[in-house]
Amino acid sequence: MGDGKRDTGVAPYLPPLADAATRVEQLARGGDLAGVARLLSTHRDEVLRRWLSAAGLQPFLRGVPERTVADHIPVLFDALVALLERSAPRQIDAEAPLDDPEVLAAAQSHARERLDQGLRPTDVVTEFRLLRQEIGRALRRHAAELDGAATGDVLAAELLVHDALDGAIGLALAALTAYVGQAVDQLRGQLAERERLAAELARLAAIVESSGDAIIGLAPDGTITSWNAGAARLYGYAEDEAIGRGIDLIIPPDRRGEVARLLPRALAGESVAPYETVRLAKGGHQVDVSVRLSPIRDAAGRVMGAGLIARDIAARKRAEAALRANETRMRAIVDSALDCIVTMDASGRVTEWNPAAERTFGYTRDAAVGQELAVLIIPPALRDAHRRGLAHFMATGEGPILRKRLELTALRADGAEIPVELTITPIAAHGGLDGPVRPELFTGFVRDLSDRKQAEAERNAFLATLVHDVKSPLTAAKGTAQVLRRWATRGAMPPEQLARRADTIDTSISRAVGRLDELLDVARLQAGEALELRREPVDLVELVLRAVAQFQSGTERHLLHVDVPDLPSEPDVPAATSATSAADTPTAGGGGLVGQWDRARLERVVDNLLSNALKYSPEGGAVTVAVWREPATPATAANPAPQDQQGALPPLPAPPVAWAVFSVTDEGIGIPAQDLPHVFDRLQRAGNVGSIPGSGLGLFAVRQIVEQHGGASTVESTEGRGSTFTVRLPL
Repeated sequence: MGDGKRDTGVAPYLPPLADAATRVEQLARGGDLAGVARLLSTHRDEVLRRWLSAAGLQPFLRGVPERTVADHIPVLFDALVALLERSAPRQIDAEAPLDDPEVLAAAQSHARERLDQGLRPTDVVTEFRLLRQEIGRALRRHAAELDGAATGDVLAAELLVHDALDGAIGLALAALTAYVGQAVDQLRGQLAERERLAAELARLAAIVESSGDAIIGLAPDGTITSWNAGAARLYGYAEDEAIGRGIDLIIPPDRRGEVARLLPRALAGESVAPYETVRLAKGGHQVDVSVRLSPIRDAAGRVMGAGLIARDIAARKRAEAALRANETRMRAIVDSALDCIVTMDASGRVTEWNPAAERTFGYTRDAAVGQELAVLIIPPALRDAHRRGLAHFMATGEGPILRKRLELTALRADGAEIPVELTITPIAAHGGLDGPVRPELFTGFVRDLSDRKQAEAERNAFLATLVHDVKSPLTAAKGTAQVLRRWATRGAMPPEQLARRADTIDTSISRAVGRLDELLDVARLQAGEALELRREPVDLVELVLRAVAQFQSGTERHLLHVDVPDLPSEPDVPAATSATSAADTPTAGGGGLVGQWDRARLERVVDNLLSNALKYSPEGGAVTVAVWREPATPATAANPAPQDQQGALPPLPAPPVAWAVFSVTDEGIGIPAQDLPHVFDRLQRAGNVGSIPGSGLGLFAVRQIVEQHGGASTVESTEGRGSTFTVRLPL
């Protein structure tokens, strides 16, 4: 016994200690074990009686009446009950030691008594396990007496007793190793007893060697006195390389103050709570470990050293890191989702509220979490139905709206109701070992349908206007064709009437085709495509005069007037002849104004502006169209080309030397001031148009066509007095 290895018998009588902090917290979150403690106290005599009966059946107690007396077992039972009264799962964490001083003292007293009576350490362990078994049976047998206690509380109490008793057994036997060593020294002369004790020590050493944890014995000065196989595996040093060396062998230089600070506490009789740290393995690499440090006492109770138990937690660390990374990824997914992700618990209160929900409903996450979902986003008229549905599902497990896409109305923080698409998915959590599966959480995926609904409404309005705009000229063409058919059946038609009727058909069909061409242009511009302009010499004066004559022929309530001042002659530009004489137009004067433009699209611009002037002057009145030439100033010459729909800039044309300008002024309803900045936007109409038909595409097409030509369009208007639209085209 003088080889320096006396204290190798510590906890190897037991399997590796379970992590009670983790096991208990998993099984009973938030439970109260005081009720379980009172249950055990009530059935104390029954537990002790059944333990005594079970112990009496063990071979090591048969025929030895004095061994059937176990004065310290009742004390140990009472210490375990007291431990339960002081414990609750949420109060147990990785910093709390598993060994309780009262439990440890009672266990040591019983073990010492039994060894004095001649029992082997394995027999003592058997008695402790019988006590643990009877406590567990009593808990399960009488669990129904607990008023409202959950299965998890009973199971948590049983696990806590299990781990606390196992820890006490290991430390008690570790302390008794010294006691056995002293007994061996006292009985050295008695060969038979010495051999028996040596065999027991060998068994203790074998159990220590088989432990999965690293178990190290330390002298008061920090010298390593024992080193099991688990320590050799963890740190890489063989037993003969470690024993006799200081504990600094495995302590990184920056952690050496750690042991120097904690070892005196263990030598003073204090058990140091488990803590996580790093240790230095052979070869210089560091390993993550969870360490606990406890005093080792001799038979007289004096501290003779310290026991250091370390557990490799590298795998757990990797799992925790992976879990954190996964949580980070999931949080990033939830936070970056365009749809709202809202989670509520079984009581209907919000537990998750992502940024999309903040934007959609107007509540911050801090303001929403913890609030009842019904109050936040469900309109008042639907709240009672929501609450009844949740209660019905929790009671029956039946929910007709789960896992389905539904379109509903939701409520914003500002009181506005919005259309949403909702899908609710329950997240199941087990109610206990034998309990039914019930959802613990419900996750709702919510999509704001406001934009889609608005787009659908705009699309429907657009299609209705399109049908009207295309159908009208086609109806006119059809009517004219029917007149021609009737004339044909009568025999003959004067050539001038036939020509007029044919012109009407041609004009109507041209209007329908023009309307379709306009829609194609809008579609191209929306897709970010530039228009393919077919540039040719076009006389703006002639084009305007022709359009004014055509629109004047279709209205009697409006008087169209054209103001064309004398224009300077332009050399090198081919002369254009007007197809409409001055007599055919309200007022015409001056010469031509010719530029390189796309005739068809420019005609569409003029037609849109004239059509709007007449349409939004429902009471009639004058419409004035002015055309003039304007020299380019530095400000207007530097007018930049607009960005297309994808943000790309088309090539900039050379600065113009002059502008061809025309304007259309009416005396109609005008445009409200707040709508002026948006009149050229797609599908935008002024708020005062009432039932006047329109698609919101005409002015959008005007601006896009003009800007594709390198020009600009503007508007001035006073509500109730009329509007003036002005277009500038580069010459």
